[in-house]
Amino acid sequence: MKTKMMQSKIGVSATDLSGNIVSILEKGKLYECQTALKTYDPVTFDLAPPSLIVKCEDGKERKYQAEHFIDLQAARDEKLNQLGI
Repeated sequence: MKTKMMQSKIGVSATDLSGNIVSILEKGKLYECQTALKTYDPVTFDLAPPSLIVKCEDGKERKYQAEHFIDLQAARDEKLNQLGI
């Protein structure tokens, strides 16, 4: 699958087995993402929202909804608009 860099709109943390808080995703940071295969809701059989497989801070790959990420070009455009350029 083709990977692309996308910026996270959310921050995610969890606790490890020792009880320490571990950062999984940092808001605003770029991550390698792949488009996940289409899935369907098991109850309604409707198409589920688009998802991405993301390589997280701890090196593991996890599946998140695509709405929580913005592609690199859109992130650049948004930043330029904020700066008034």
